[in-house]
Amino acid sequence: MKRLILAPSAIRDIQGIHDFIADGNVDAARRYIETLYDRFDLLCHQPGIGRKRDEVVRGYRSIVEGEYVIFYQPMPDDTLEIKRVIHSKRDLGKALSD
Repeated sequence: MKRLILAPSAIRDIQGIHDFIADGNVDAARRYIETLYDRFDLLCHQPGIGRKRDEVVRGYRSIVEGEYVIFYQPMPDDTLEIKRVIHSKRDLGKALSD
């Protein structure tokens, strides 16, 4: 199992997702964030299940959770870094370059 690291940009993304959902329903926000962390845990156990995204950023992989795309990178030092969690309707290439 790989050790999980959250990039600062991913932490900001997760907080923004929480705040957006919590504006309408705090319990739903908590449940969705728990779902994201469950997916992160799965990725640590099976990092190859996501799709390669070299066309966006070399070495990145992605997997969808609900309306969000989780971008991550398995690292050679037995870690897995969550890079971003971006709404699927956004321009993903532009969001990743910000």
